[in-house]
Amino acid sequence: MFKTMYRGVTAGYQAGLPLWMASPEESVFCILSQQEFKSKSADEIQAIFRRKHIVVYDQFEPTLAFDEKGLRTLGDLYKSVTIHGM
Repeated sequence: MFKTMYRGVTAGYQAGLPLWMASPEESVFCILSQQEFKSKSADEIQAIFRRKHIVVYDQFEPTLAFDEKGLRTLGDLYKSVTIHGM
């Protein structure tokens, strides 16, 4: 299953790089820093959203550890959750 997923992800690579790095204008992602994002007007952001997903790579740093205590802040660890999909 991992190999199938990996092949699917890397199938879109150009010259060994993901499309957002190799050819940003063709990518479905617009990669921005927090400063770049904040400097854009609402109209500019909406124009980007019409064509792409925006990723702000330095927006925040996680303040929680990925452990039982950190996960407990998200909700009850023993609650049953139904996940729909594949």
